[in-house]
Amino acid sequence: MKVNKQTSVNRKARATPRPANPKGPSKTKPASPVKEETPIRILKIAECPSVSGQSTLTYHVGADRSDELFLRLYGNSGGGQFNRDWVPLAALRDRLKEWPGDRAMTTAVLRPLFRARSVNTPSFLFAVLIQEGLVAREGQSCTTGDAEPFLQSIQALIDAEVDLSLEVAVSPKPS
Repeated sequence: MKVNKQTSVNRKARATPRPANPKGPSKTKPASPVKEETPIRILKIAECPSVSGQSTLTYHVGADRSDELFLRLYGNSGGGQFNRDWVPLAALRDRLKEWPGDRAMTTAVLRPLFRARSVNTPSFLFAVLIQEGLVAREGQSCTTGDAEPFLQSIQALIDAEVDLSLEVAVSPKPS
């Protein structure tokens, strides 16, 4: 027995297709992480506790050929999954600047950068920002921290031509 597909009687077929929006999508896209094809030199490999304190995160600080800075989560001693793409530090700092000063900063500040990605990534990167002083803990709340000490230490690594990329290439994959 053959079953016919039902169609809506109230729906009218469009005679001509809608034109593409010349201005692009109406919603703001999240910041595009850098794919592995972009050569990024690893300047620093470090660890920090997650925001909850239940696991230890391994992260990298890197720079591209024009010395633009990037962060990347690399490992987690706990079970939470995350995205390992490089994230431009400028995009992270822009999000921190946009947070309303009258509200305590939370990991939600980074969520718009990671739509359609692991829900753990914003919280894990927030922990990295705390570790590096870009976010400052004040009791139970957080505010924007002083980036200068971090930027100066990373500039010293750039000037010294540090490149830890080979170290990561030969080490076992993180769990």
